[in-house]
Amino acid sequence: MLVHMVDLAIWFFGPVKKVKLVASELLRPRRPIQGKEKVVDAEDFAVVRMQMENGVEVWCQADLVTPAFTQFVEVQGEYGTFMASIQKEMPSFVFCTHDALGYPAGRTTFNFGYHNLFDAQMAEFVRAIRFRIQPRRCTVEDSVLLLETLEKISKEIHQ
Repeated sequence: MLVHMVDLAIWFFGPVKKVKLVASELLRPRRPIQGKEKVVDAEDFAVVRMQMENGVEVWCQADLVTPAFTQFVEVQGEYGTFMASIQKEMPSFVFCTHDALGYPAGRTTFNFGYHNLFDAQMAEFVRAIRFRIQPRRCTVEDSVLLLETLEKISKEIHQ
């Protein structure tokens, strides 16, 4: 799951300057995979701290321990907090410490509605091939940045 979180961080904040593995553990050496209990040796919990080239600090936590899928992003900034999730059970909101950028002080909740992200990603892929144009996101360059970052994380894990 970590690869998806790192990919999202790079997508939002650009290239990674420095990586620090904060935690990496195998908490459940036996777990169900596709309905059958398996013995595994891959880490199932990780926390990574990244310093982006633009100065933004990003912390990613990913795990295969939680039985229910949970994914969200929390952004702390000078005016407050932004929380977002693709899950309808976790509403997205901005919390401003004072009136800022068109939002009142306090919590403003957003209801973006449901979007099938897989369908949107595949439509973008087909559009790029059909019209022979560079995709707007998930470019080869984006993939290279992701792989370089994952190599840095892997080196930290195996030290």
